Amino acid sequence: MKKTSPAYILCFMTNISMVFGAAISVVQYATSGKQEKNEQHHKNRTICRAFRLPVDGVSADAYQKAIDATISYKQITHLGRLWEIYTRKDTGEIGFVFSGQGVWDRITGMLVLLPDMSKIANIQFLEHKETPGLGGRI
Repeated sequence: MKKTSPAYILCFMTNISMVFGAAISVVQYATSGKQEKNEQHHKNRTICRAFRLPVDGVSADAYQKAIDATISYKQITHLGRLWEIYTRKDTGEIGFVFSGQGVWDRITGMLVLLPDMSKIANIQFLEHKETPGLGGRI
Protein backbone atom coordinates (compact mmCIF):
# COMPACT_ATOMS: atom_id res chain seq x y z
CA MET A 1 0.00 0.00 0.00
CA LYS A 2 1.32 3.43 -0.94
CA LYS A 3 1.89 5.92 1.85
CA THR A 4 0.04 8.55 -0.15
CA SER A 5 -3.09 6.49 -0.74
CA PRO A 6 -6.28 7.58 1.06
CA ALA A 7 -6.69 4.11 2.61
CA TYR A 8 -3.19 4.22 4.15
CA ILE A 9 -3.72 7.71 5.51
CA LEU A 10 -7.10 6.73 6.97
CA CYS A 11 -5.68 3.60 8.64
CA PHE A 12 -2.68 5.50 9.96
CA MET A 13 -4.82 8.27 11.46
CA THR A 14 -7.23 5.74 12.97
CA ASN A 15 -4.38 3.82 14.62
CA ILE A 16 -2.73 6.98 15.95
CA SER A 17 -6.07 8.20 17.33
CA MET A 18 -6.72 4.87 19.06
CA VAL A 19 -3.22 4.74 20.62
CA PHE A 20 -3.30 8.30 21.94
CA GLY A 21 -6.96 8.03 23.00
CA ALA A 22 -6.15 4.90 25.00
CA ALA A 23 -3.11 6.59 26.55
CA ILE A 24 -5.17 9.61 27.61
CA SER A 25 -7.83 7.33 29.09
CA VAL A 26 -5.23 5.40 31.09
CA VAL A 27 -3.72 8.62 32.46
CA GLN A 28 -7.19 9.99 33.34
CA TYR A 29 -8.13 6.79 35.15
CA ALA A 30 -4.79 6.56 36.97
CA THR A 31 -4.90 10.15 38.23
CA SER A 32 -8.61 10.56 39.02
CA GLY A 33 -8.08 10.20 42.79
CA LYS A 34 -5.30 12.79 42.75
CA GLN A 35 -7.49 15.17 40.73
CA GLU A 36 -10.28 14.95 43.30
CA LYS A 37 -7.82 15.64 46.14
CA ASN A 38 -6.39 18.64 44.26
CA GLU A 39 -9.89 20.05 43.62
CA GLN A 40 -10.75 19.72 47.33
CA HIS A 41 -7.44 21.34 48.30
CA HIS A 42 -8.13 24.25 45.93
CA LYS A 43 -11.62 24.68 47.41
CA ASN A 44 -10.21 24.62 50.96
CA ARG A 45 -7.58 27.25 50.07
CA THR A 46 -10.28 29.46 48.59
CA ILE A 47 -12.47 29.08 51.69
CA CYS A 48 -9.52 29.99 53.93
CA ARG A 49 -8.75 33.07 51.80
CA ALA A 50 -12.41 34.13 51.72
CA PHE A 51 -12.75 33.93 55.51
CA ARG A 52 -9.16 35.21 56.07
CA LEU A 53 -8.30 32.17 58.20
CA PRO A 54 -4.79 31.72 59.59
CA VAL A 55 -3.30 28.49 58.23
CA ASP A 56 -0.26 26.77 59.73
CA GLY A 57 1.55 25.53 56.63
CA VAL A 58 0.69 24.97 53.00
CA SER A 59 -0.31 21.31 53.04
CA ALA A 60 -3.81 20.08 52.33
CA ASP A 61 -4.10 18.88 55.93
CA ALA A 62 -3.21 22.35 57.27
CA TYR A 63 -6.04 23.95 55.28
CA GLN A 64 -8.48 21.23 56.30
CA LYS A 65 -7.56 21.66 60.00
CA ALA A 66 -8.06 25.43 59.78
CA ILE A 67 -11.51 24.93 58.27
CA ASP A 68 -12.51 22.19 60.72
CA ALA A 69 -11.50 24.34 63.70
CA THR A 70 -13.13 27.57 62.54
CA ILE A 71 -15.91 26.95 60.01
CA SER A 72 -19.26 25.19 60.32
CA TYR A 73 -20.91 23.87 57.16
CA LYS A 74 -24.45 23.02 56.14
CA GLN A 75 -26.47 22.59 52.98
CA ILE A 76 -29.89 24.13 52.49
CA THR A 77 -32.38 24.02 49.65
CA HIS A 78 -33.97 27.33 48.70
CA LEU A 79 -36.10 27.97 45.62
CA GLY A 80 -35.20 24.54 44.27
CA ARG A 81 -31.45 25.10 44.51
CA LEU A 82 -28.96 23.48 46.86
CA TRP A 83 -26.74 26.03 48.65
CA GLU A 84 -23.52 25.35 50.53
CA ILE A 85 -23.48 27.63 53.59
CA TYR A 86 -20.34 28.22 55.66
CA THR A 87 -20.30 30.10 58.96
CA ARG A 88 -17.20 31.31 60.77
CA LYS A 89 -17.70 30.28 64.40
CA ASP A 90 -15.74 33.11 66.07
CA THR A 91 -16.95 36.11 64.01
CA GLY A 92 -20.31 34.89 62.72
CA GLU A 93 -19.45 35.74 59.11
CA ILE A 94 -21.57 33.82 56.60
CA GLY A 95 -20.26 32.53 53.30
CA PHE A 96 -21.82 30.69 50.43
CA VAL A 97 -20.76 29.27 47.09
CA PHE A 98 -22.37 30.93 44.08
CA SER A 99 -22.14 30.40 40.35
CA GLY A 100 -23.38 32.07 37.23
CA GLN A 101 -22.77 32.26 33.53
CA GLY A 102 -19.77 34.28 32.38
CA VAL A 103 -18.90 35.16 28.79
CA TRP A 104 -17.35 31.77 27.96
CA ASP A 105 -18.29 29.42 30.79
CA ARG A 106 -19.57 29.30 34.37
CA ILE A 107 -17.96 31.40 37.08
CA THR A 108 -18.01 29.89 40.58
CA GLY A 109 -16.99 31.76 43.69
CA MET A 110 -17.44 32.22 47.40
CA LEU A 111 -19.09 35.29 48.88
CA VAL A 112 -18.61 36.10 52.57
CA LEU A 113 -21.01 38.47 54.31
CA LEU A 114 -20.77 40.20 57.68
CA PRO A 115 -22.96 38.58 60.39
CA ASP A 116 -25.75 41.16 59.93
CA MET A 117 -25.58 40.55 56.15
CA SER A 118 -25.30 44.29 55.50
CA LYS A 119 -21.93 44.25 53.73
CA ILE A 120 -19.70 41.94 51.76
CA ALA A 121 -16.66 40.97 53.82
CA ASN A 122 -14.80 39.20 51.01
CA ILE A 123 -15.21 37.48 47.68
CA GLN A 124 -12.99 34.79 46.15
CA PHE A 125 -13.36 32.87 42.92
CA LEU A 126 -13.16 29.09 42.83
CA GLU A 127 -13.28 28.61 39.09
CA HIS A 128 -13.59 30.59 35.89
CA LYS A 129 -12.55 30.03 32.31
CA GLU A 130 -12.57 33.61 31.17
CA THR A 131 -9.75 34.98 29.01
CA PRO A 132 -6.79 36.01 31.22
CA GLY A 133 -6.37 39.76 31.06
CA LEU A 134 -9.91 40.37 29.82
CA GLY A 135 -12.58 38.54 31.82
CA GLY A 136 -10.02 37.05 34.21
CA ARG A 137 -9.97 40.30 36.20
CA ILE A 138 -13.56 40.10 37.28
